[in-house]
Amino acid sequence: MATFFAKISPNFSPPDENGNIDTETFLKAGKQIVPIFDVLGTAFMPVKSDVEGNITRLSKKYNSDQEKFHFLKAILEDELERKCAQDKYSSTQALLWFKRTLEYITLFLQILIEDHKSGTKTENMGPFIRRAYDETLKKYHGWLVQKVFSVVSRAAPWRKDFLKALAGGQDDFEDEVISDMEQYIRQVRVTIASVHNMLTELDLDFQDKV
Repeated sequence: MATFFAKISPNFSPPDENGNIDTETFLKAGKQIVPIFDVLGTAFMPVKSDVEGNITRLSKKYNSDQEKFHFLKAILEDELERKCAQDKYSSTQALLWFKRTLEYITLFLQILIEDHKSGTKTENMGPFIRRAYDETLKKYHGWLVQKVFSVVSRAAPWRKDFLKALAGGQDDFEDEVISDMEQYIRQVRVTIASVHNMLTELDLDFQDKV
């Protein structure tokens, strides 16, 4: 039985020896995580929509010149040169916010993994989602958006239902789901760190609130 995470292909790939991330692979891997928001429920549709919008913006930029933008860093450097990196709908902003959402979802999954391994197996995942939000996205959000995420955390599915959905609707596969989940986020975090380093190196880790 293949879990949700085992079926993800392509997954995020580590950067090359020069720290470059292949844009096409990154975008394809990014699209693979989107369905997890469907599993989390309708309250997560704003998050899903935001992720899809950011991937679409980056894809549009990449497709405008695939040779030039073969690596993600080239997109950032291009917008720096054109002095539009901080524009609201720039590809730089899209990458920045997508990276932050990946930090949010991977931290939530890590908390879930740790809870499972401890044997606690807390059914109410709301506190996990709130903690992940507080430690990643909250500082970039104004009061109104914070309220939206407060609603999201209260609408989280029960743990057993979430894990069952990730097992394709089958029972008694929690350990397999958790194992595949752990392997998946391990790979994602390598990419997150690389993207973060790129943004920081180019002074593009904007701290503006939305």
